[in-house]
Amino acid sequence: MGNYPNFSNIEFMNAVNQPRIIVRNIFCGFFRGHWKSSLLVNRLIYIFEGSRPESSICDEQECAGMRRGRWLFIPAGYEVTHDQHLGLNLISIHFNMELYSHVEFMSGCRRLYQGSNPELLEDFRRFTNPGSRFADVCLFHELMWRFLRPIISREGETLDRRAHNFARFIPLLEEIKRFPYRNFTIDEMAKVMKMGKESFVKHFKHETGMAPKEFFLQTRAALAARELLDSSLTIREIALRFGCGNEFYFSRFIKKTLGVSPKTYRKVMLQK
Repeated sequence: MGNYPNFSNIEFMNAVNQPRIIVRNIFCGFFRGHWKSSLLVNRLIYIFEGSRPESSICDEQECAGMRRGRWLFIPAGYEVTHDQHLGLNLISIHFNMELYSHVEFMSGCRRLYQGSNPELLEDFRRFTNPGSRFADVCLFHELMWRFLRPIISREGETLDRRAHNFARFIPLLEEIKRFPYRNFTIDEMAKVMKMGKESFVKHFKHETGMAPKEFFLQTRAALAARELLDSSLTIREIALRFGCGNEFYFSRFIKKTLGVSPKTYRKVMLQK
């Protein structure tokens, strides 16, 4: 047997298993109403059929018309306004693209993306009438990466910098992953990183663009939001998991971070 040299690009090797797509929910059908949203998930929307008058999703700079064959991409944490009318038929895929544990890769992208790709539209339409389960799963992931690649390429410098800046805090990210319901203090986070408190706060904010406490609260809100999708759990049970002695405190925390109450979030996300 021949001898094969090791792959020389170590940085590439370290990156091949990240980021990963984690689908949180998929909606398909007719949706109408006027509301604002800012979710801790990315949203990919493909419009199968438009409406009259034309529906739209807007940010502070522009409005994207929701016409047949068009797609919209809303990065996690980005606020938009929906104006959706009767007759609009679409598929909306809610997902996270985790860079490291609990770090959303696309949250650094602060804009609304839109475009048209009829070929992908017909492929996404297939999921409304699925065939072979695992063949469709493979196709789904292929389509997601085909769709996302141009956006990632366009934002490459920003995303590469985000990946690099978070890399040094992997020990902390792994510790939070191991104990998702633990209420970490700044002192405890600094201890995990083997740094003094002031030095840790300074470096974390400089590297990631957010204070450690802000990052931790955002992480807990994302975890809580995922648990709210489990309709078998009551809001009180979820509140207790996150160390909240009562629903009022938990509701206030969720409304501050997600913009809506746990009850409203659950109702919108589960379409109940």
